[in-house]
Amino acid sequence: PNNIETDGDLLLDGLEAGLAEPEGDDTDLGVFIADADPLTSTDPADTDTDDDGLGDGVEDANLDGAVDPGETDPNDPDTDGDGYSDGVEVAAGSDPLDPNHHPGNMNDPYVSSVVDIGNDQGRRVRVGWGPSPLDVPDSPEPILEYSLYRRIDFAREESGGESLDIARHSRLSGEWDFVRSIPATGEETYNALSPTLCDSTEANGICWSVFFVRAHTAVPVVYYDSEPDSGYSVDNLAPEAPMNLVAEGNETQVVLVWDASEEDDFDYYAVYRGDTEGFELGEPIGYTTAETFEDNEPPPTSEWWYRVTATDFSGNESPPSDSAGVTGTGIEGDFPTTFSLGPPVPNPFRGTTTIDLGIPLGAGSARATVRIYDAAGRLVRTLTDGPRRAGFHPLNWDGTDSGGRKVASGVYYLRLEAGDIVEKRKAVLLK
Repeated sequence: PNNIETDGDLLLDGLEAGLAEPEGDDTDLGVFIADADPLTSTDPADTDTDDDGLGDGVEDANLDGAVDPGETDPNDPDTDGDGYSDGVEVAAGSDPLDPNHHPGNMNDPYVSSVVDIGNDQGRRVRVGWGPSPLDVPDSPEPILEYSLYRRIDFAREESGGESLDIARHSRLSGEWDFVRSIPATGEETYNALSPTLCDSTEANGICWSVFFVRAHTAVPVVYYDSEPDSGYSVDNLAPEAPMNLVAEGNETQVVLVWDASEEDDFDYYAVYRGDTEGFELGEPIGYTTAETFEDNEPPPTSEWWYRVTATDFSGNESPPSDSAGVTGTGIEGDFPTTFSLGPPVPNPFRGTTTIDLGIPLGAGSARATVRIYDAAGRLVRTLTDGPRRAGFHPLNWDGTDSGGRKVASGVYYLRLEAGDIVEKRKAVLLK
């Protein structure tokens, strides 16, 4: 009773007992301090109530009887709940208020970000990380380099990051692919590009890729691993606009054809209709994966305009094609109904003759081949060999062979082969 601070821990006995007001008639009001948190108390006869190795007055640094921000709890030996006592963390130099910073990981790097690379075709992220605390000048255990790893995993949809069972300073759970290494140079932050498992798409959702960073010392078996973190990539680039849109038809049907998209990740086309040439896109009137579309219900107006876009597997839609239009007096039957080879014009000929190759709607990627043979059946030249869009295609022959040499005058035979269809025409070359 003759000592206001019995245990010598810097906290007055009244504070440790949780007194908010003086008790008894012998209290020296000049030295009484009201407890800021009367509901909690410490042992006024024990310098270290929670036995964590830190005195009560050290933990209650401002000596007010309350656990304030930045202070450890004198009644809790492990304030941040990370499995290490407050005294052990202070002695080791880790943060007793941060559960993610303790003697078991205090020298580890940490992944700070995994972000998509913008304006690209996807499958890449930028991984950022903070350095190991040993990556400093005069380090007692210098860090030489960092390695980035990506987990071997099946791409799957998830709503957030992942929590993994970590074996500290050993191997992380799971199997990992090495991505790359970069030298340690004492930077405040490090970044490296990495491929991802796959892209996130509208159809399949988020595709997470999981990474961790390893800090290497001069001893190969001594290294420090970050906690893993995850991110995802997306394809940010839209396909090119479809080219060479052509519209033909009349009041009952309009047929559209255009060039095929050359994008590797092409998914489908969307077709739009308007009543003016420069119309703004609204809702599509249809979708297709082919390079043709039939509008069998054009509205009762005098003209119709169309535009087409291409969309990739990531949901990126291209700019629209140029407009193509028809009027109510459009030409009917402007597309062949089957593969055909027209007669050479002129025939006989000197110089050049022209043959019309007809490709019907719905032919898709069917191959059409037109070859020229001499009277002995020898191949002279191939005029075309491959798929073409629907319509009539003029093929010109200038009387030369495949090497560009002039051939002799005489009779030559043109042969069309397209699937099961074979057609022949005769051309006479004059000198």
